[in-house]
Amino acid sequence: MTRDPAAPEFWDRLFDKEFTPWDAEATPPELDAWLDAQPKPGRVLIPGCGSAWEALSFDRRGWDVTALDFSPQAVDKARAFLSENGFRGKLICDDFFAHTAEPYTLIYERAFLASLPRHLRIAWGDRIPHLLQECGLLMGCFFLDDTDNPEKPLPPFALATDELASLLGTDFNKHHSSPTSTPVKVFKNREWWEVWQYLPK
Repeated sequence: MTRDPAAPEFWDRLFDKEFTPWDAEATPPELDAWLDAQPKPGRVLIPGCGSAWEALSFDRRGWDVTALDFSPQAVDKARAFLSENGFRGKLICDDFFAHTAEPYTLIYERAFLASLPRHLRIAWGDRIPHLLQECGLLMGCFFLDDTDNPEKPLPPFALATDELASLLGTDFNKHHSSPTSTPVKVFKNREWWEVWQYLPK
């Protein structure tokens, strides 16, 4: 088994063994409340979708959903769940860093950024604005912890509290930040619900 979390095989093995402690097995209440308050749906990208619980929540409210994961085993698990629940969106096996599409209204985050080795964070920050339309949103649950060991070889990898702003740059404004009400246990109450808007200068 590869111990490289940048490789699909690493995640394939975990999904094959059904070892997915980052899976909340539910949509966070913050997302449900936000979706219920929206006047009209848009286009959403969910990278590193895993089991794809949130993809179904967006889909049921009329959003045009693209859920992707580069692990074939993850996509197989998501497909089984979504097909049982009448999902109408797109589920694809693809690499976030190679994914191309018309800009999205929203990019949703939960556990994907925490799964990326630290050397990929700058590339993640560079890719986000290419996939978002002007005034689009990056939102979701972010794993933040200033005390995380930077030498830790395996995920989850926490962000420092000011690191997200640095990765996204000055074209993003933070609209909201608060502790999540239902954090995933593996993140140990260090998940924050945040909403960022892309406003290129």
